[in-house]
Amino acid sequence: MKNAAASQFLTLQTLLQSLEDADIPVTISDALAEDMPLVFVNQAFLNLTGYTEADVIGKNCRFLQGNYQQPNATYQIRQALEKGEVCNVDLVNYTRSGREFINRLHLCPIKNHGRVEYFLGFQKNISDHTLVLIETLFNANQDHKTLIDAMSEGVVIHDATGKIVECNLSAQRILGLTLDQMQGVTSMDKRWHAVHEDGSPFPGQEHPAMRVLRTGESVFGEIMGIYHASGELRWLSINATQLTHTYNSDEPGKVLAVFTDITLQKHTEWLADHDELSRLYNRRYFNHEMPKVIQQTPPNDQRYFMMIDCDFFKGYNDSYGHNAGDEVIHLVGEMMLDQFKGEQDICFRVGGEEFAIYFVAPNKTTAFNQAENLRKAIADKAIAHKENIPWCVMTVSIGLYELPDSPSLSLMKVYDSADKALYLSKSNGRNQTNWYDEVIV
Repeated sequence: MKNAAASQFLTLQTLLQSLEDADIPVTISDALAEDMPLVFVNQAFLNLTGYTEADVIGKNCRFLQGNYQQPNATYQIRQALEKGEVCNVDLVNYTRSGREFINRLHLCPIKNHGRVEYFLGFQKNISDHTLVLIETLFNANQDHKTLIDAMSEGVVIHDATGKIVECNLSAQRILGLTLDQMQGVTSMDKRWHAVHEDGSPFPGQEHPAMRVLRTGESVFGEIMGIYHASGELRWLSINATQLTHTYNSDEPGKVLAVFTDITLQKHTEWLADHDELSRLYNRRYFNHEMPKVIQQTPPNDQRYFMMIDCDFFKGYNDSYGHNAGDEVIHLVGEMMLDQFKGEQDICFRVGGEEFAIYFVAPNKTTAFNQAENLRKAIADKAIAHKENIPWCVMTVSIGLYELPDSPSLSLMKVYDSADKALYLSKSNGRNQTNWYDEVIV
């Protein structure tokens, strides 16, 4: 047994020495430790990234990704780690000095008696290779251009003024426009209705291609929402760089933009935190994020929490059908978002016909008026509800709670207090708003 153990140790030492001497950047992470920290990196990895061994050992390798959101790549890596499978993915990474590069990562599990104990990672900087390949193919014969058209990624060439001069079939499919419709158009054209991830407008001068033309610096992993010709919002992950190689090199200043349609991935991520019917945050997000929110330093305004319940909703579903009930849920969510859209306001659907809002207001009078405005607006929609006597229209009951400035405040306390106020509103006849401090404990 000692000889076998010694042999195994020597084999491991030989392997590590071979990896250390390899020209390819190599990492090993501990699959059994929390957050899978790096336990080995070779010199080629340090040369590529500019970090020292002391900088990286004990850390998860995600620090190389910086602040760029890369949902497709991140999802593939997460799935491979969870399942103990091989993974091949291209990532935008950053060196210690902040230089961007495209890293082709190959992850391979190392198993012992069927259990994954380590992940072996091989990296390759393909920044120039990828863009030069696409650029070369665009400038090549028709057969090679066919390869560009076969790519799932959209590929667009802009001239020195930002006008589109060429694109592949995937770009036309993703954007819903033909080449004839796009040629001569710049990012400043009003037809590009683009938005940031938070829904705010994405000005044309800030589009990746225009930024490359203005600064000369490449852009990697930019997330942009753009409305398809059909009106559907498509989410794109965009890389853009100046053409410096073979594509019409006698005409400097052109920009190559390559983008991936990540709409499905974005929708999947959105569904993890949102209720699709009401478009509000769901109970999972409520349970996970609200404890953090209530522990944050209070703003200048006071903080409030309200619970909302549709009156006699089961009777409504029984009388009018579940499709009609779904329409009510959607409408209530829409009205909540319309009336509570402050930077710190958060709207939730926490149950079937039960909703919640965390919001700020200068005082209790204003907070109460905001709740009442929502209640009255829903009643004013005059949605027929014969079970809800005496109004015979859809109404809601509301419970309000003022959050104290206390470090020991818990989510359970906030929820239960507003829920008791809601119960008071319902027991007093429904279609009204009450404060928690009016509850007789």
